Amino acid sequence: MLIWRLRRALDDPNLKLESRWQRYTTFTRGYLAREAAGLPVVGAVASLLRGVGLIVLPIGAILFGAPLLVILMFVVFTTSPILVPLAHLLYGGAIAYQVSGSIVREREKGTYDQLCALPPGSVGLHWAHATSWLLDHRALRTLAVVMVLVGTATTLFGSVSLFGLTYTGTSALLFWVLSCACVIALLTIDHYSTQVTATLLGMTLPASVNSISTVRISTVTLFVLVQMSAYLIGVLSAGVVLPTLYRFTNASSEMIALTLPTITLLVFTAYREWIIRRLWAQFRSAVNATPAEMEALC
Repeated sequence: MLIWRLRRALDDPNLKLESRWQRYTTFTRGYLAREAAGLPVVGAVASLLRGVGLIVLPIGAILFGAPLLVILMFVVFTTSPILVPLAHLLYGGAIAYQVSGSIVREREKGTYDQLCALPPGSVGLHWAHATSWLLDHRALRTLAVVMVLVGTATTLFGSVSLFGLTYTGTSALLFWVLSCACVIALLTIDHYSTQVTATLLGMTLPASVNSISTVRISTVTLFVLVQMSAYLIGVLSAGVVLPTLYRFTNASSEMIALTLPTITLLVFTAYREWIIRRLWAQFRSAVNATPAEMEALC
């Protein structure tokens, strides 16, 4: 699957580019490490707060932490069907916003054409900006992964109600096992494809747009539309199309339990894969890359 190949490639920033190109782009992007300047007064205040915190925090955790944690867990687990897609929207939107703006900023600095003239070309420039930003902001991905884990835990207890169906006997256990496995797989695929979709859009649009504000708005808007279309496809498949088909065919409860989560997962995955393949082709066309250059990326 192209989703998996691109996801692994984006997680590996060690693209084999020439060292002089890497040094030059690192300098122009302003990614050079800077040592933070510290003020003595700020350091003293921070030390005092740490000392007080060692006393106050354990007491506050005992008195207020446990009740608040129970309430927070209840709210998060109850609203996870909404929070997980929302977290992916925010995570992907941040990728699309920052990567596209970072590439167009090279145009404003007058370095875009110079960098594209170096051996890696425009495809290497766009890819380096994307992987650099993803590497520097792993904390955002960690938060998205946490939401996937929360959704996974919720699925183990509420997957049947997620599909709006209830069964008894053997079909209940079958539906629970299949729906849990399919929803967990769906959440994982959604997480992977969110990162890949946002990155591809963030790398594609800057090839033809010169304004930072325009490219950021356009990229984020397109990303949101793609995400919502994928969620709509999944909801329509599980909640409208398949139930209607089952009513017309008088399908048994065992057949529904076997096919509903499975077909929903297949439809969602196929749509995600199709979208990413289209975006991958658009990216190749936008940066005028050869098939060999594209294959070298992933």
